[in-house]
Amino acid sequence: MKKTIFLLALSFATSCAHSQVDSSSRSISCSNTKIYQDYVFATCNQKIVIQNLKDNSQIKTEIGADDLAIADDFLFTIEMNDTLSMYSLSQATNPVHVQSLNDISAKFFTGIDAKDGYIIVSGGLKNPSFLKFDHQGMQKLSWNSKANEYFGRPDVSLFKIDSAFKAVFSLDVSLTYKWGVHVVTFKNDQPVHDQLVQLESGFSPFQLLGYAPTNFPISSAVVGTDIYLSHWKTQEIILISSENENHKSILKTDFTISHMTSDTKFLYFVSKQIPGQFYKLDPATKQLTLIKDKRIQKPFNIAVQSGKWAIADKETGIITGSF
Repeated sequence: MKKTIFLLALSFATSCAHSQVDSSSRSISCSNTKIYQDYVFATCNQKIVIQNLKDNSQIKTEIGADDLAIADDFLFTIEMNDTLSMYSLSQATNPVHVQSLNDISAKFFTGIDAKDGYIIVSGGLKNPSFLKFDHQGMQKLSWNSKANEYFGRPDVSLFKIDSAFKAVFSLDVSLTYKWGVHVVTFKNDQPVHDQLVQLESGFSPFQLLGYAPTNFPISSAVVGTDIYLSHWKTQEIILISSENENHKSILKTDFTISHMTSDTKFLYFVSKQIPGQFYKLDPATKQLTLIKDKRIQKPFNIAVQSGKWAIADKETGIITGSF
């Protein structure tokens, strides 16, 4: 979870011109990150930056992006000008443009996720979008989800649990005063279940500034068949049901969680309030492990894959390591 706070993305580029830079000279602000093969992809200053996990060398592309997703050897980017783009990663360091759609709803905090031939766009203050993709490009699906009924959807995560896909939207349930998530379960290209899980309500200081939606970061992650949320307002990790409104807290913190992700066994999360560290939680035993790294200053987003981790940091750019 994850969103950049800029209202407008920079201009879209169909080419992938880039320049090699030394990792020690960078001073960029990064918001979202994914690990793919031996590389980290991140949105930094609203552009895609690719960093080598082995030597930390970077490629700064001209690909505009407020958020990104990677699935099936393709990179997907969303910009706040309603543009969703798809790139082939047959050569990871040289993304090749496949297609762009310029009619995808995206406004002020919009997230995307992709998995196994599907793309979900949260839409922010606009309606969500559901799409299929293959090697030839993307195709919009005509779904009428109940997630459309709510005020704002700043983020979405897409999971496959057993034989069903589940899109988990963070929601502004009622004009920034109530928060929750909406889970859309779908099979065979069709939604089969919509479920709202309403969480604790409360006042947000963002309301004084007129910003909305204000429920992020509520990020979601899956371990096994269980869906977990990190709730910024109540400062806790929550286990939810995708079939009903049941939910329970499994961990209380004394800080705001900025983003959470998972691997097959653990949850990992960061707080931009706390420099120099991130956290690993075993949801089965509730054991919390602190992982320290002095390079971390304002961590905003974390990715974990195959024993490697990457953090998008608002002050120091992309930070990587291994367990």
